[in-house]
Amino acid sequence: MRIRRLGLKDYRNFEEADIAFKPGLNFICGPNGAGKTNLLEAIAYLGQVHSFRKSLDRDLIRVGQKMAMIHGEFDSNLDSYTKIVDVTISPQSKLVKLDGKRMKTISAFYGSIAVTCFDPRRVFLFRSEPGERRKAIDEALSSIYPKYLYTLSRYRMLLKLRNQALQQRCDDDVVGAYTRELISNSYRLVCNRKELLTKADALAGPTFSDLFGGGARIAISYRTDMPDIDDYETFRAQAEDNFERKRSIERTRRMTALGPHLDDVICTIDGKPISSFGSQGQNRLASLSFILALAKIIGDSKKDYPILVMDDVLSDLDEKRRGNLLSLAEKLGQTIISGNEADHSGNRTIISVDNGRVVPAEEVNNG
Repeated sequence: MRIRRLGLKDYRNFEEADIAFKPGLNFICGPNGAGKTNLLEAIAYLGQVHSFRKSLDRDLIRVGQKMAMIHGEFDSNLDSYTKIVDVTISPQSKLVKLDGKRMKTISAFYGSIAVTCFDPRRVFLFRSEPGERRKAIDEALSSIYPKYLYTLSRYRMLLKLRNQALQQRCDDDVVGAYTRELISNSYRLVCNRKELLTKADALAGPTFSDLFGGGARIAISYRTDMPDIDDYETFRAQAEDNFERKRSIERTRRMTALGPHLDDVICTIDGKPISSFGSQGQNRLASLSFILALAKIIGDSKKDYPILVMDDVLSDLDEKRRGNLLSLAEKLGQTIISGNEADHSGNRTIISVDNGRVVPAEEVNNG
């Protein structure tokens, strides 16, 4: 997947912008506050239909304006034509169009544009809340398997209904009916997540070693309270027993105490939790290695790598590690990186921004 063109109108601090991107490495550079992250956010929004910041949609609209618009043109190895995505954002709603056709639901659109992000919320992913790590793997799996997003959405709906039944002190038959449905959906989620993280572990370890150097090794694993069993009938029977043992706790707390919504992704360094025993640099590079692993898994599965968006990822790396990272990124298709300065070596596209404006190349050269 490659973005060919990005158009903005009244988005964040950009009144208007029209930017051409090329395959390979693209650098967005400029001073702090220029709008570099805003451009990355807009690209990610075209794939994920939400901001990678903790922002409301109304925060994306330029001050004093009623709506914002994002336009993207994408090429893919899987399609013989250019996909066109248009998103119109107003304070109360958003309108998404794919090739001129309005999308009735976000789930119908999701997966059309594959984007993987290493953004501010993921710089220290293994020191963040477990929900951020679940979100990272759920986004990857939704991109690989269209049915995964449906299963995840259904699981969340059933979880909400089961919690309501517990809060309303419904009888065991009502709660039990939701439990059986929850277990069925849990099985699909857990199997997909385990498979993904087994692959991620095999990729992230060597990537971390390449980036960090030295003899330290990381390992990625999946932690779940659900049965670690591949056979569905055995999984179901053991999960029902687990819920039965938690029944008194759930009745007291009025909340579901088991399930994939409580699972976590664990990263260790030399056998110890990296969140506690790893340095800040090791945690940052472990997070980056994990995201790069997810991007490669998506690309290998779909035969088309996602657009890799990385915000200010080079600033804390020395020259050798920068070179290693850029070499890895080049193998993963189109990569768009922001920073105060661009790496001008090699055949790389440089996009300069300043104060919500894309600076024409002739101004950069004359400046």
